[in-house]
Amino acid sequence: MTQFQFAVAFPEQLPQVDVKAILCLVHSLYWLLIVNASIIRRRKLNNPESFVDTSTKEPVASESSITPQGPPALFLTSATYGIFYILLAIWWANPDALGFFVFQPTFPIQALGIAILGLALIVKVWSFWVFRSWRLFPHIDPGHQLVTKGPYSFVRHPLYFAFQLLFFGSFLIVPRLGFLLQVIANFLAHDFRCRVEEKILLQAFSNAYEAYKKRTRRLLPWVY
Repeated sequence: MTQFQFAVAFPEQLPQVDVKAILCLVHSLYWLLIVNASIIRRRKLNNPESFVDTSTKEPVASESSITPQGPPALFLTSATYGIFYILLAIWWANPDALGFFVFQPTFPIQALGIAILGLALIVKVWSFWVFRSWRLFPHIDPGHQLVTKGPYSFVRHPLYFAFQLLFFGSFLIVPRLGFLLQVIANFLAHDFRCRVEEKILLQAFSNAYEAYKKRTRRLLPWVY
């Protein structure tokens, strides 16, 4: 009997042209999701009831909740996003300008990074799907409903967790020092924004949100 042998030869690491294509594709899809969610939300503004999921018994805010820390929180997270794409442009022009490799990139590590990027897209879609009251600014409007199902049953801020996955996955593909520093800065900025949002969520939903906090993590499922 004739035996056929199949061998797959993996590269030691991904060619730079493939890395650029992957990062461009995933990041473009990620931001298209955000733009699409914003457009859908704007179309529903004339019908506030559409933001409420009547299949759950979670409370709905009856009045606005704001905080003076909202604008700084939005600025910090937005700044870390901008920094990433500035670093990406610098790396595109001159890879060595982003500092040394934190560890040598290998195909298995880069493949893991690609898988994490895919997970970032999945978490983002899933979060937008169940969170009808999503908004860009950290404040609460009347009609905002507390969401505790789907990805929100694992972590209180899955939309921001998706950002951690996006930038960490990118770092694994291109493990330069500059990208690592951006990952750390992005995490700290999101942690600050999470704390700001949790204050106003606690004001709006009091005991219901306090109970929710006790059974979930803030930003990293099962960890933190």
